[in-house]
Amino acid sequence: MINESKTKYVKINRNITNAKKDLVIDGLVLEGVQSFRYLGTLINSKSVLSEEIKSRIADGNICFYNVG
Repeated sequence: MINESKTKYVKINRNITNAKKDLVIDGLVLEGVQSFRYLGTLINSKSVLSEEIKSRIADGNICFYNVG
């Protein structure tokens, strides 16, 4: 069973495309997004590693400054 409100998809492609189109499968409408976080990893439509590195550095800084 797929929860339509919790399920999103991202189209990974090197070319610039409109990845925000909704996808309809057997009457279920899945929302298209540019990026999302899965198991702590930022996944985006461009598959750019530098964005993941920036995100992890920011998360580390938040933890560092909250500890002290």
